[in-house]
Amino acid sequence: QNILELAIRYVISNNWIDGIVVGFDNIDQAREITSFLLKGELPLESLEKVEFSSPIIAEDSLDPSTWEV
Repeated sequence: QNILELAIRYVISNNWIDGIVVGFDNIDQAREITSFLLKGELPLESLEKVEFSSPIIAEDSLDPSTWEV
């Protein structure tokens, strides 16, 4: 797995995430992204590994209206 595959498959593994926006520069990148989507959700073991290794951040850091600029 690479980080792009992990990121895409992590997003589609979480039903609280409504959608995903991806960009690509060429047809090969589009095919690569499509192949990750077609692999489907991450196995539970991988999903848990990502979740347990992620830092805990304050909920307001997810809301741009609370960011100090």
